[in-house]
Amino acid sequence: MTDYSIARKNMVDSQVHTAGVTEAPILNAFRDVPRETFVPEALQNIAYTDQDLPLGGGRFLPEPIAHSKMLKAVKPEKGDNILDIGGGSGYAAAIAAALGTKVVALEEEQFLSYAEQVWNHMGLKNITPVTGSLSAGYVQKAPYDIIFIHGAVSAIPVHLTEQLAPGGRMIMIVKKAGDVMGQVTLIQNSVGHKFSSRVLFEAGGHYLPGFEPQPVFVFNN
Repeated sequence: MTDYSIARKNMVDSQVHTAGVTEAPILNAFRDVPRETFVPEALQNIAYTDQDLPLGGGRFLPEPIAHSKMLKAVKPEKGDNILDIGGGSGYAAAIAAALGTKVVALEEEQFLSYAEQVWNHMGLKNITPVTGSLSAGYVQKAPYDIIFIHGAVSAIPVHLTEQLAPGGRMIMIVKKAGDVMGQVTLIQNSVGHKFSSRVLFEAGGHYLPGFEPQPVFVFNN
């Protein structure tokens, strides 16, 4: 029988920490949140390997290294308002909630129904589940200190920057059509509503609905 508490510790020690994530709150969140409860039962024994895990419906639980490095980059603080887009079964929202943030989890109903059960079982009261178009964001709860897009986008969704608070950060994997790997990109809302963009590192990722490459039509003469 797998001892998941040991598996979580090993994941943090051998994957997250060695990838340069040294912030104690983030490390503690990854140690405390039971990753295995957010994947199908058949995958629970490999829940702590460093790979994307399929959740069904074209969604994946992101690998721990990329997830933790992206979380480090946006520097979440207690009380921050976070829009969590496309978090699938709810693991990422649980990690963010464990950091003391207020999370708005935007997902499709088929994923949220399960995620809510797990969040309630864990006693997480600082997650608000909402449904709607992932690519539209959720303006009703804006502005956000952090917008975290889980999965790949074919281009930076500039329209979502309007939902960032002053000083807010948005992070995602930008993967152009045909590319195998994408680039983790951080957007920051600076003073005067001026935005900066910075590529951090390469990562894989599967496109989220609404963020896929658009078909290009070629007209023959």
